[in-house]
Amino acid sequence: MQKAMRLNDFWRWLPTCRVVAEKQQLRHAAKILNVSPSAVSRTIRLLEDAVGVELFHREGHKLRLTSSGKILLQSVRSAMRLMDEGLTWASSGEYTGAVRVSVPGSLASLTARALLHLQSDHPRLQVYIENLAQTEINQSLLRGEIDLALVEQPIEHEQIEAIRVSSLSHGVCCGSGHALFKGRKAKLSKIQEFAFAVLSAPDQPAADAWPAGVGRTIRLHSVHMRTIMDLCLSGQVLAVLPDILSTRLVAQGKLRRLELSILADTDLFALRRESLTERDLADRVLHAIQKELND
Repeated sequence: MQKAMRLNDFWRWLPTCRVVAEKQQLRHAAKILNVSPSAVSRTIRLLEDAVGVELFHREGHKLRLTSSGKILLQSVRSAMRLMDEGLTWASSGEYTGAVRVSVPGSLASLTARALLHLQSDHPRLQVYIENLAQTEINQSLLRGEIDLALVEQPIEHEQIEAIRVSSLSHGVCCGSGHALFKGRKAKLSKIQEFAFAVLSAPDQPAADAWPAGVGRTIRLHSVHMRTIMDLCLSGQVLAVLPDILSTRLVAQGKLRRLELSILADTDLFALRRESLTERDLADRVLHAIQKELND
C-alpha cells in the first residue's frame, strides 16, 4: 500500500517527463501535450522535487537527460507499454490499433503479406509498413514509433534485441527482353557491360548484395523495389534481387537468374524492444514474418 501511495502523484507526471525526454524541448513537448511550456516546466520541476534528483540538464532551450533521468525514462516506457497492452486486452481480447514495421524495400511485399495474415485474425489491427534510415531505427523502436524492424546490419543497443531471422541469397536477374536472357552462362565481364537499377536512398550506396570494389554501371537509383522489379522485368536493366522475390518469376520464365559466385548471402535480423509479456505484439509480427519466409 505504501508503494501505491508513493506512486500516486507520479502517474500524472510521467507522460510529460517522457515527451520532454524524447523531444528535448519544452515548446515542442508542450505542443504535443497541448499545454503551455510553463505547465510542462512546472510538471518537470514537481517530478524532480519528488524524486529528489535532477532528471534533466538545462542547455539553453534544450533539456537532456541526466543518468538518473535515463533510468527513469526506461522504466516509464516499459510501464506505459504494459498499461497500453493491458487496456487493449481487457477491453477487446485481441490486438487492435496500429502495428508499424520498418523493412528494406526489397522485403516490403513479403512483410505486407505476413501482416495481412495476422490482420485476418485481428481485423481491428491497422498495418503500417515503413522504410526508416538505419540510423533512425533504434530510437524509433525505443520511442514506440515502430514495433519491429528488419535489417541486414543491426546497430547494437543495450535496450534493443537483435534476432537472426534468416539468411538471404541473391542473384543478378534480367527480364525476357534483355540481351542476356537467352544463351550460355554469362561471365562477370559480360555482365559488367550492362546497366543496373539499384535500391538506394539519395546519396547512399546501393542496398543490394553486389560486392564493394567490383565495378558496374548504374543507370537508376530508387527507394522503391517495385520500380526496380518492373524495370528488370522489362529487360531494360539488370538488378540484384533476393531469391525470395525472384524465384517465382524465374520459374514462370519471366526472369533469368544469372549465375554469379561473387554475390554472398546476407543475414536478416529483426530488431525489437524487450518482450514484457507473452502477448507482446512484436512477437506475433515476427512469427508471421518468419512463417511467410519459410513458406
